[in-house]
Amino acid sequence: MTRTDDASAAEQRRLAAVPSIAAAAAGHVDALAELRAENLPDWLMRLGAPPGWCLARLADSPIEPGRVAVYGQHSDGSWEGCETIRAFEFSGALPADVVRANADCTLRGLHAENITAGALAAPEPATAVRSSGSFTVAGRKAWAQFSTYVAGPTSATAGLLIEHSLIIDASCRARLHGDITNLTNGIHHAFLTAIEDTVGTVGAVKQDQAITAHDPPGGDARFRQFRYNTTGLRNKRLRLVTDLPTSDSGRPQEALIGLRDVICLDDTPSVLHNLRVHPVGQPDAVALVTFDQLALYDDQ
Repeated sequence: MTRTDDASAAEQRRLAAVPSIAAAAAGHVDALAELRAENLPDWLMRLGAPPGWCLARLADSPIEPGRVAVYGQHSDGSWEGCETIRAFEFSGALPADVVRANADCTLRGLHAENITAGALAAPEPATAVRSSGSFTVAGRKAWAQFSTYVAGPTSATAGLLIEHSLIIDASCRARLHGDITNLTNGIHHAFLTAIEDTVGTVGAVKQDQAITAHDPPGGDARFRQFRYNTTGLRNKRLRLVTDLPTSDSGRPQEALIGLRDVICLDDTPSVLHNLRVHPVGQPDAVALVTFDQLALYDDQ
């Protein structure tokens, strides 16, 4: 993105003025307050960035995000990609419906095109949503992705709302695809880990819980469920631990009904916590199953 200082300030004011989930949340919770960089949760402060991304500040901006990182910054102040992280504390209850209904509010406020929006996998009582679309900024076409993560207050901690934004020069999006994925998955997985540390589970079953099944005539088979960020699953034999496998959207995977074992096609669960699998010996019958409905055999 290339712009003059005046144009840059004007664009920052425009971006800051559009609707946000945090603004919508303010009408439902108490004491919503943005956290400064030095007060971010430890897990947010530990987040890394892909090579080439540098920490920066938004000059003359009406907002002060907890973190700003840019890629491809030039001497004239232009950049090819920008990431911002804003974090807010609150008290009271923020209904999940409010978060989900406003998932794409920022993009709608920017009059974006090709908007997509939906919920991300998150254990109760957390909520996570994401939207993406294209709009014009500083006279250039940009692609943007906005992810929001909400964890309700506990007896020991305040509620936490995190807004993660990526704005990429549209002409650079394909080249930065890997960085976008790394930045996106990094904060999503870190959030889930933080929630897991609080509630002790991700999904319905505690991770790494050993399970024993009786599979005659081979005797007992032992397997265990795995974490949402487990890697090295590609080509592994996995055990279905449900009679009715479904994707993250709850859609039944009819091709897997009545089966016991599947072969995994992905190295790690997607950001929606799905894995592509197929029945043993049927590589063309690909299905989509959430990771918590699968387990890894101990002998692998």
